[in-house]
Amino acid sequence: MRRPLAVPTLAVAALALAVVGCQGQPVALLDDPDEILAAAATTTAAATSVRVDLGVEGTIAFDPMGTGVGAPVDLRDTKVTADLDLTTGNGRVAFSSPGLLGITGEAIITTDAMYVMTSMTGPKYQVSPIDDAATRENPLKGLTDFLARADLDPMKGDDVPCAGGTCYTLTVQLTAAQLAALAGGALPSDLGLPVPDVANATVDLVIHIEQSTRRVSDIAAKAALGDVGDLTVQGTFTHWNESFQIRVPSPEMVEGTG
Repeated sequence: MRRPLAVPTLAVAALALAVVGCQGQPVALLDDPDEILAAAATTTAAATSVRVDLGVEGTIAFDPMGTGVGAPVDLRDTKVTADLDLTTGNGRVAFSSPGLLGITGEAIITTDAMYVMTSMTGPKYQVSPIDDAATRENPLKGLTDFLARADLDPMKGDDVPCAGGTCYTLTVQLTAAQLAALAGGALPSDLGLPVPDVANATVDLVIHIEQSTRRVSDIAAKAALGDVGDLTVQGTFTHWNESFQIRVPSPEMVEGTG
């Protein structure tokens, strides 16, 4: 006579089925580096929010008056953290740069106004009205457009462990001409600002993209900027599509209203 399955056996079987069901269909792995970048562009464009952490290392020549004699500025330990609502353009950005006069600060961007507080302007926020909220672009539009470019000639490296599990590794080298193209042809001289000589500049990028979600995990950039100096920038992207609460400063913390 066939004996019925014991309750513990049934429970284990049900749990196994539940786990398999939660896993869903496996994600098809990509091998073509152009397809990987295109997939990352699609997920970036569809994202609703993200946290971006940036770290900067290196020394650049800072010449704000265009005298031709730049003073070296050590950007070691410069950090930026941004929580961005990609649907509204709202966000919070915290920054610090020990070598740039030790500046620290925070910017809060809402639909109606931008609040900025820095160690150089005092303990209260300075507020500026925003009147272009309806036409404000997605804060990651530049990254999306970059990932979607067809002229980057990316190279695929070894897959590596990353925060999202396993990541594709892509490397891209940008020439001075490509850097100029990425700027959209709008040169700083159009705004009356001095233009550094970056005719021989190059930027080497290492981009990690999660295999399971096809989201950007991190980007490392090594920039050789000629006479300007050399920089290393590490950007990490986390908390994709999570909710952020952007708090407006209380009136007593805003200059002229408290």
